[in-house]
Amino acid sequence: MAELFRQMKLFTPIFAGIDSTGTQKNMNTLLNEYAFQQEFGNGNLGDDLSIMDASYSSPLGIVRGIHGMDFSGSKKATYLLSLRLLLENKMMSWPKEITGLRSQLTNYDPEKDVGIRSKIPQDLVATKAMAAFAMRMWFHVSPEDLFSETVAMDNQAPEKARRLSRQARSKRNPAGRG
Repeated sequence: MAELFRQMKLFTPIFAGIDSTGTQKNMNTLLNEYAFQQEFGNGNLGDDLSIMDASYSSPLGIVRGIHGMDFSGSKKATYLLSLRLLLENKMMSWPKEITGLRSQLTNYDPEKDVGIRSKIPQDLVATKAMAAFAMRMWFHVSPEDLFSETVAMDNQAPEKARRLSRQARSKRNPAGRG
């Protein structure tokens, strides 16, 4: 909790969210009712202080409270779709050295991720998916915009989409095969 608030003070994000799945269901409410007010309360912290009085300024306005994001139930599909859209359109990336993230993303199967007792590793997938949803929500990234930008890029650079001749392929291949 202390690290979360330290990062919030350092970076002043436009959205602050935490995982509120399962046993963490109401953690954001507890954080907002006590800790957020203590860290970001403006003025005297009396008993009558409400969450609306506690806030900080971000680049896009005032942030009041921490939002809970539940990776179970009906929101899970929306979170995963948001992540897929951003990944497929190369709007989200990470260094190749972070192999655990790539492993979880490539091995993740939503059908196997059922219930609290699911044994598949999903923490990194869930975090990325919830972050992708928040990005789409705050920056209004729509699937139609992504599709039109992809089509425009493909139409502008047809030479990158065509297959090279056998001779050109053999020049780049160290074994000399095409």
